[in-house]
Amino acid sequence: MSGINVSVLRIKNFLSIADAEIHLGQVNQVVGNNNQGKTTVLKALEFAFAGSTDGTMVRHGEDRAEVIIELPDEAMRIQRKLSPEGAQSLDVKRGEFKVSRPQGVLDGLFSEASFNPVDLLDPKKRTDAILNSMPISIAPEELAEYLGVPVSALPPLDYKQHGLRVLEAAHKFYFQRRAEANRDTKEKLSKYEAFKSELPLIPEAATLSRADKFAEIELESKVLGRVKEQIAQVDLRIENARRAEAKVARYEGEIEFLDKEIAELEQKIQVLKKQREMGERLLADARAEVPRALPDRSALLAEAAESENRIAGHRQVIAEIEHAQSIKRQHEMVAGYHAEATRAEEYAKGLDETVKALAGGIKKKIMSQVEMPVPGLEYVDGGFQIDGVPIDHLSTSKAMRLAIGVARKLSGPTKIICLDGAEALDQETYTALRAEIEGDGYTYIITKVGEPFVAANDKVFRAKSGVVSEVKPA
Repeated sequence: MSGINVSVLRIKNFLSIADAEIHLGQVNQVVGNNNQGKTTVLKALEFAFAGSTDGTMVRHGEDRAEVIIELPDEAMRIQRKLSPEGAQSLDVKRGEFKVSRPQGVLDGLFSEASFNPVDLLDPKKRTDAILNSMPISIAPEELAEYLGVPVSALPPLDYKQHGLRVLEAAHKFYFQRRAEANRDTKEKLSKYEAFKSELPLIPEAATLSRADKFAEIELESKVLGRVKEQIAQVDLRIENARRAEAKVARYEGEIEFLDKEIAELEQKIQVLKKQREMGERLLADARAEVPRALPDRSALLAEAAESENRIAGHRQVIAEIEHAQSIKRQHEMVAGYHAEATRAEEYAKGLDETVKALAGGIKKKIMSQVEMPVPGLEYVDGGFQIDGVPIDHLSTSKAMRLAIGVARKLSGPTKIICLDGAEALDQETYTALRAEIEGDGYTYIITKVGEPFVAANDKVFRAKSGVVSEVKPA
């Protein structure tokens, strides 16, 4: 495997190390007790590539710190110095020639996003580290295209975060909306079914025209009005006849009274005769007013009754029509509930497709655009899995394969991987790690409190009181 390796690391007056020259192999263990200079080796490596203005990194009492790195693959020598005041100098050579803009060259060789594989044991760090090894970004326009919606229809997301985090946030948003839509659909369907089960059939009367019936009532009412006018005229004639008969009876009584008086008072005959003559004239006039025959109103009353019966029948039909129309409106209302439930169901179905697409096809397509640290790696519910197994439950060998895969992705062209705090690993885990990295072309610097791990081909350095020395195999 091609790459750039570090062969020699020289450290002078840097933090706790006074003077050390370390000739690196592929796997290098730096061991010792706490505060003896193990981690200083790693910090010196970082200082050489990235630099610092922290003057406290100069060993106490010295006028400068110096770190030199040799990269044989590039025939490159890096020398960086630092004063207690924070002034630093950088000298980079390729062969005998100085490199112009040396920091720019180093920035292209060394990755600040390096990953300590031991951090895989820390749940808070490992997910971010794995994400960092997979540079994915998603713009709103890209997500909108994946979902087949306008950008304006997207939820408010932070598109500056990692692309998989964006997908996760979108998935969470649409997942919640889907849950709400499913509840809404269930409520609407329940409402529809409840009303549907109690819905009566629409009577046949609903097919009749309510307006036509009112027209018939209006026409019948006109007929009834004319009949009632005729009845009123007949009643008036009857009343007039009765009044005339009353007059006749009254005048007849008066004549009878006068006849008696004539019989009794002959002396008044002349006067009474005159009065009688007058009474006869009045009687004749009154008799003239009495009709020969009174009109028959029974036929008109029967006709009026028939008309009123027909009107009542029309009103009954209208009541039936109105009842049927009320039931029809209930049917229309229930049909509206069904339409609402159908729309809600379709909306929930669309959200379900979106949720599945975000968790499935879209995520797979996006992840296929970058190289995975290890095969079978998937991002599920905010965490990673390998072949369906959460990384919390990976076997030791698979966990180390993932850790090293992430570290390789983040190491940069220099192909240096540092494991700080390896005492967190047991011998079994280290053996699995060692098997994973054997001959992979990377340089590993491993710091560990205590004694070194057992590994046949590792170079071992012991840090003690600021001195780093190689431990030769027995």
